[in-house]
Amino acid sequence: MNDFIWWSGLTRTECQSALEMVRKDFISETINNRVFWMRSDICSPPPIKKSTLLLPPFDEFVVSYKDRTELIQDKHYGKVMTKNGLFSPTVMLNGEIVGSWKKVAKKGKPNVELTFFEKTPKRVENLFEPEIKKVETFYSH
Repeated sequence: MNDFIWWSGLTRTECQSALEMVRKDFISETINNRVFWMRSDICSPPPIKKSTLLLPPFDEFVVSYKDRTELIQDKHYGKVMTKNGLFSPTVMLNGEIVGSWKKVAKKGKPNVELTFFEKTPKRVENLFEPEIKKVETFYSH
């Protein structure tokens, strides 16, 4: 609710009224004593499958939250979000920001380079190959 108040500019009462109007279409989940609301038709990946994403800077998944505790460890915060409000493209694994990425040109072709915050096994890095291909294909057109 606090994030909704923060980015909407509405009062707590107005936000609670708005939530009541659409409550039937949403479910909530409490994580670390914070309530998160999402559409009731959301599809979660099976627990055995890793979820990988390469997100652009200012993606709503990242910027929609004032408190990003569940998304990124404090010690890595400044690596993708500066104090003056700039965001870097992020590497996400299972909903957590674990690195950043950038586009570089190699032999005239766009390539995506990942930088992980911590030592990452090659098998985990390889999980990002489909995402890398999507971004490189996008920049190739």
